[in-house]
Amino acid sequence: KYWRFIEEASEELARHCSREITLCLLELKNKGVKITSGARLQDLVCGMLYMLKHGLTFQNRVLLAAIPEVDRCLPHENKIEVYFGVSSKVICMTENEVKLIFREFYHQV
Repeated sequence: KYWRFIEEASEELARHCSREITLCLLELKNKGVKITSGARLQDLVCGMLYMLKHGLTFQNRVLLAAIPEVDRCLPHENKIEVYFGVSSKVICMTENEVKLIFREFYHQV
């Protein structure tokens, strides 16, 4: 059996996800994070796609908006390598890294 997506993402949903991920990446850049390779960017974007399911807030700041609808359009996390060509560990690693960066920055402020 082949795993299938529950539904295809609409253009509006894709734009919304792209916008939120771009805003978060720009915020990371403003905090001094350097993304030096295409593979690194791919990992971050894939990780953030999965983070969109629940979003990310810190001290009442929305760092990555929640878009629960994205869950219906993404493959299960254990299939991420087949569909996106990145390890499933990327999801957890991205979430941990992004949280750490924002936590460190906002504790200094």
